[in-house]
Amino acid sequence: MVMLYDLVLGIYHWCIWLASPFHKKANLWITGRKTAKSTILKHLKNEKVVWMHCASLGEFEQGRPVLEAISKQWPKYKILLTFYSPSGYEIRKEYPLADCVAYLPKDTKKNAQWLVDNLDIQASIFVKYDLWYHYLNQLQQKRIPCFLIAALFRRSQFYFQWYGAFLRKKITGFDHIFAQETSSLQLLNEFQIDNCSVAGDTRIDRVYAISQQADQYPILETFKGNKKLLIAGSTWSPDEQILIPFINKQENKDLKFVIAPHDIQPANLQRIEAGLTVPFVRYSQAKNSELTTDQVLLIDNIGMLAFLYRYAWVVYIGGGFDKGLHNTLEPAAFGCPLVFGPNYDKFVEAVELVKTKSAFPIQHLKDFEAALTDLHNQDNYDAAANGSQEFIQQHLGATDRVIQVIQKYL
Repeated sequence: MVMLYDLVLGIYHWCIWLASPFHKKANLWITGRKTAKSTILKHLKNEKVVWMHCASLGEFEQGRPVLEAISKQWPKYKILLTFYSPSGYEIRKEYPLADCVAYLPKDTKKNAQWLVDNLDIQASIFVKYDLWYHYLNQLQQKRIPCFLIAALFRRSQFYFQWYGAFLRKKITGFDHIFAQETSSLQLLNEFQIDNCSVAGDTRIDRVYAISQQADQYPILETFKGNKKLLIAGSTWSPDEQILIPFINKQENKDLKFVIAPHDIQPANLQRIEAGLTVPFVRYSQAKNSELTTDQVLLIDNIGMLAFLYRYAWVVYIGGGFDKGLHNTLEPAAFGCPLVFGPNYDKFVEAVELVKTKSAFPIQHLKDFEAALTDLHNQDNYDAAANGSQEFIQQHLGATDRVIQVIQKYL
């Protein structure tokens, strides 16, 4: 099965190489790995290293609280942060608390041997699910402490099929697995994987910390004025097909809108603007605008959205009409009621927020209108807002639970 794994992975890498001249993300994936090894050696040769690996940006946000706690508690260790996807690396390649940020070299036996032979790795931390056979095999052979944090497992996953037994064996070799919730723990135990516990979602510690910061955005404050503000975060086209018609026919002048699309490329921003029939302004141009007369503020940068939720009355979260609902925890930490599309079942926190009537899944424009109508009732609104904050408060502490175990190995 390992030979088949190598063959399939090799074909996948070859397909990315073929696509690289025509596809920006594929090109970044290929070119970024050309210098990954030299970058790692330049910064970390002859140093004691803690290595954290993340698939992309979302996984980084889950690993970040643990990484920051390690950096603070054990400053003598250098930190290597690797990404599989350009979506994570390109945004966090300048992350200040990591001594080296790099693409993960392709998962081959040779590359994995190179990493463990050239670095003095004191501990390795994988986030959520991005598990690679040869890296895990080499780490475990060298008896390097290995942890999986923020883990989520489902029975349908590769690891729990007959053909995934070879990788499941590597999962058994983790020194400890920190699951996000009980069902993952139960599934692991069913397959005789007992080196695990429920720690919770480390992102909750991060979003709570953000909610306690006093960052202010004068442009948002001027734009909002004394009106209610609906913020639509990380939206995709299917989300905007509901949001834009609603905005265009909005007669309630006491409600304003912020749209922060997932894709901020010029063509996509122009597409959104072309659909709006009400006054709008981009954030980058807002200083030259009246703001008070604009109905829509279009966010055309990355990195500030999590801090803007403090100004929201209600938050619409994008991605729920596809496979990837975006971060619901960030606005929940500010006590915001949430609205999102129907595909949220794989997101534990979204399921829980729906159960407590702090979040409202929709399928059509009429559902969206009905949800907002309900939230205009102050009692309903207060119940939803309080439910969001209570959810965050009840799930704090995952980072401390992880650190309590890892510190035994450092």
